[in-house]
Amino acid sequence: MPLAYLFDLDGTLYQNDAALPGAVDLIRKLNTQGVPCRFLTNTTSRPRSVIVARLKSYGFPVVEHEVFTALLAGAELARSLGCRTLLPLVKSEALEDLAGFELVDGTSVGQGRPPDHADAVLVGDLSDGWSFDLLQQAFTALLN
Repeated sequence: MPLAYLFDLDGTLYQNDAALPGAVDLIRKLNTQGVPCRFLTNTTSRPRSVIVARLKSYGFPVVEHEVFTALLAGAELARSLGCRTLLPLVKSEALEDLAGFELVDGTSVGQGRPPDHADAVLVGDLSDGWSFDLLQQAFTALLN
């Protein structure tokens, strides 16, 4: 028997606004058998709490520490490298997963550390939020 299972989320356990047939029963069966399950996603547009709430709304027996996102992986890497300030190029909804960092952006100039003094730039999905000014801020931060 496997030591654990890693499951991708969108398109594997759920699609659109519903769990895929049999997915919830499978996770429940594995939990009953004591087989650890972890849930992975490459999304950077939503915090873990929102993803967990979505999974629970579909009936999945999941707890927060079992869900891993690309944004959390980026934050952990930055933390392991000693970064304290980040220029997060992600949607504002996802910022809660960057707790413990000083977050800087273009609006923080004059109110603290300017974006060109960030220890790291964390790039995610901004959808239509990209601009030349934002790219220039990220480039300047990387150069410094």
